[in-house]
Amino acid sequence: MTQITKVDGRDDDDGLWRIASEAGEKFSALYYRAFDKSNRPDLPGFFMQNVIVLWNGNRIEGQEAAVEFFSKLPDSTSTLHSLSCQPVHKSLTGDKLLVLVNVFGTIKFERHPARIFSETFFLTQESNLWRVQSVTFRFID
Repeated sequence: MTQITKVDGRDDDDGLWRIASEAGEKFSALYYRAFDKSNRPDLPGFFMQNVIVLWNGNRIEGQEAAVEFFSKLPDSTSTLHSLSCQPVHKSLTGDKLLVLVNVFGTIKFERHPARIFSETFFLTQESNLWRVQSVTFRFID
């Protein structure tokens, strides 16, 4: 169990930050490797059943719909330039550990020029795996 200490009247828990950082880094490496595969066959395992995806303002609800949407995108190559991971404070989540992962990078879809993007994931643990509860993707023009 991680020890929690008080610093300036607030909870400070290095263990949760370390968990969030490791989870976000491992998740991102695996996710973008799966995303960049042709037809994206491994993506279902990354999403919760009730995942919510916002893709450039378009809302997609549920694992099946998200996987169908992503499978129709052209093949891609993603390059991450920045990754920031942090735990979501327990006052917002109760006892559930949520990890916020912010990604900044470039993506090149087949037959299209490379574009800069920002992507934000909320990850939650399910069966000892980190899964996407919600994700927001935006091209930056």
